Amino acid sequence: MEMLLFNFTITGRAIWSEGQQSDSIKVEAFKWLNELSHRIWNILFDLRRGENNDSITRLYDHMKLYAEQSHLLSGHLAATTVMTFKSFEDRKQH
Repeated sequence: MEMLLFNFTITGRAIWSEGQQSDSIKVEAFKWLNELSHRIWNILFDLRRGENNDSITRLYDHMKLYAEQSHLLSGHLAATTVMTFKSFEDRKQH
């Protein structure tokens, strides 16, 4: 999850660099990315305390919910999630 949160910084940069989108659409995407980040931090803090509470389902549900709030964010979340899985697999192999 730390890697996903780190990659959200790249997501933010990609959102800001969207030349086809208005600033208001970008700000809306940032708002929902920020809310999603808070939810993921909460899941991470629970895990660090040894409390699972169905973390994977909560992560999926939060990502789905916030992706539905912003079409711009949705596309970037998909790319960020794939990038995170690939990065995780690469690190695991080394």
